[in-house]
Parts: sequence; structure tokens; C-alpha cells
Amino acid sequence: MGAALAGLFLVLIVLVTPGTAYAHGADGVDDSDFRVSVNAVPAELTGVEIRPVEAASRLELYNGGPLSVEVLGYDGEPYLQVRPDGVYVNVFSPAAYLNETASGSTAPPDYASPAQAPYWQKATDEPRVRWFDHRAHWMNEAPPTQVVSDPVDQKIFDWAIPLRVGVTNYTVTGTLEWLAPPSAGTWGAFTLLAGVAVAAVAIAAQIPAAVSRWILAGAAGIAGSAALADAVGRAVTSQDLEVSWLTLLVTSELWPLIGALVGLGAAVYAAMRKPAADLALGVAGVCIALFSGFSRVTSFGFAVTPTPWSGDLARAMVVATLGLGAGLAVGALVRARRTGQAH
Repeated sequence: MGAALAGLFLVLIVLVTPGTAYAHGADGVDDSDFRVSVNAVPAELTGVEIRPVEAASRLELYNGGPLSVEVLGYDGEPYLQVRPDGVYVNVFSPAAYLNETASGSTAPPDYASPAQAPYWQKATDEPRVRWFDHRAHWMNEAPPTQVVSDPVDQKIFDWAIPLRVGVTNYTVTGTLEWLAPPSAGTWGAFTLLAGVAVAAVAIAAQIPAAVSRWILAGAAGIAGSAALADAVGRAVTSQDLEVSWLTLLVTSELWPLIGALVGLGAAVYAAMRKPAADLALGVAGVCIALFSGFSRVTSFGFAVTPTPWSGDLARAMVVATLGLGAGLAVGALVRARRTGQAH
């Protein structure tokens, strides 16, 4: 087991290398200090629902009514048509290309012009569409001026997106807000304290081995559960109309998922008082801290996280995965070395 222990310490070294972060998110689904909300959908649009999705990076329109609903582009041209039989895109609308990415970096082709008569191309059979709408987002790299001078929660602007049904125009309205970011130092301190506490329990000679092993197994269970919940939550948030959250869980969230399962497995293994339990807990700590904790540490500096819950809860999960995971890695491996499990 000596070679295995050496390999684990190499992985611990990798923990401090920024290039090892396995963070992944769909375009626009990332940590942010901005929050998008829909304030009002015209009551006359029976069966039409509009909501922010994917951490508010995109808007979704569902048309459950009998009439076609048209979303107009940035120059008032027909852009999207959500009919009862599916979604159609006007290939001559510049918005069809500008809205392909969150940054609006896709240049429209020369033939795209708001002056052209629309040419509708069917995109899906379901009357539901998601799109990046840059009227509802902050598009500059620099933060808003009012935020720089007064960094508190505040409204940045109200936005409006024009719709049309037949010859009648409507408007859906919403708000873009800026939320003050949390104290990254405070959350970092919580993480450090969690790691030191777990490592101290593992190393302290005054605590009976059986008691400390139960505590370490519990820490692995908490860290593994937090890692699993975080991975599922981010997959659910990132899912779109073509890719389910289960698919994303085993693709974009594969490494955090592996870390979570290793942690939960090690917790059960240690609770059953199996041989080499300390080494198993150490392996679990490395996997959880690296795959689930370190890759999420950016959330300490942003108010909004790409999860279905509050930013504070997401950050608490990082404290559990990174702090408890690192504490397990250090403490359990020291114990394994001390008791000879690593030989």
C-alpha cells in the first residue's frame, strides 16, 4: 500500500493547482452577481408562460394556447414563432445568430437583415423555446457604474421584450438586479475551520480510535451527500430542452458524481469497521475535495450560483466538500500511516 499512499499525496499536491478544476457549465450557466426575473406576462396571452431558466441565463417561452406567439428581435423584426405545432426561427433575423451565445459573439451572416421578409425554419415540434435575450442581461465586462459607487443589492434596469400575436403587439417585462457578493474570506475561513476540525479529530491521540472513526465516517457521509446534491442541482439547473439533467449528471458532472459516490462508499465501509478503513476515508477525502470542492470554490465570490437553491446553501456545500474532504484526506491518511494500513 506504500505506492498507493504516495500516489494519494501526489493527488493532494494537484489540489493546489488551478488547472485541475473540473468545473463545467452550459454557456451562460455560471456563478454571477446578476439576477433576472420576469415581472409580468400580458394576461391576454392565454396559455403563455415565460420564465428565466438555467440560472436565469436564458428565457423560456411555452405556448399552451391555440394561437402563434411571435418574439420580435432587436430591430423589431420577426425572430421566433412559437406555434401550437412547434417552434420556428426566422433565418433572416439577426437575433437568431446574436442569441446563439450568452455573449452575443456570433456575427449574423450577410444575408440576415431585419428588412427581409421572414423565412421560417422549424426548430422543434414542441411549443417551447429557450433563448439568450441580451435585452435582459448585463452585456458589458465592467460592472454597472452605480454598483461600483454603491455596492449593495440594487436594481440595474427594467427590461422589455416585444411579442406579437397576429397583428397585436404585447410586451413581457422584467428586472435585472445586481446582488452584492458574499465575503469570500469568511467562507474560506469556514472551510479551513471545517478541515482543521476533522483532521484534528483524526489525529488526536486522546480520542479513542473507534470514536474518531465513527466521526470520520460521518464527515465522509456529509461531504459525499453534499457533493451528490450539488452535482444533481447543477445538472438540473443546466438542463435544456434537448439534454436531460440525468444525461448532464453523467457527462458534465461526472467527476463530482464520482467523488460523491466514493465518499458515500467510504463512509459505509468505515462504519462497518472494515480493514483499511482509514485509507478508504483518505481516498474519499481527496476525491471529494478535488472533484467536488475545489472546482466550486469560485462560488465564494459570487452572489448567485447555478443551483436550484440559494447561494449561501451552495457555498455551505462547498465548505462541506472542500473543508471536510481535505480534513479527511489529511487526517485519515495520517492515521493510516500511523496504524500501518498504508503498508
